[in-house]
Amino acid sequence: MKPEGDALKVPPHGYLDGILGGTMSRTVIIADLGSGNVGSLRNMLAKLGVATSVESGPDEIAAADVLMIPGVGSFDVAMAQMRTRGADAAIVERHRRDGGPLLGICLG
Repeated sequence: MKPEGDALKVPPHGYLDGILGGTMSRTVIIADLGSGNVGSLRNMLAKLGVATSVESGPDEIAAADVLMIPGVGSFDVAMAQMRTRGADAAIVERHRRDGGPLLGICLG
């Protein structure tokens, strides 16, 4: 979608359903791993009408129907934080279980 002036055209409700596997009817879990652009990602999704929840626990991350891993920061620091919290194993478990939608934003 092209911006008009200073405003960005927001896609119609349901537009993202086909792209992200029905996210408009499910809550998107944003993994809070101690670094990254969690707030920016949450604000962007709110403007698109997508319900979000920010979670840091491995159980919540593993149970996510739709998971987003924010970017921005140091890769080494983020990986160390993921390992400390058990999030690395939770992400792998979730993907192996059902292969549901996952978006990881560039880090480092």
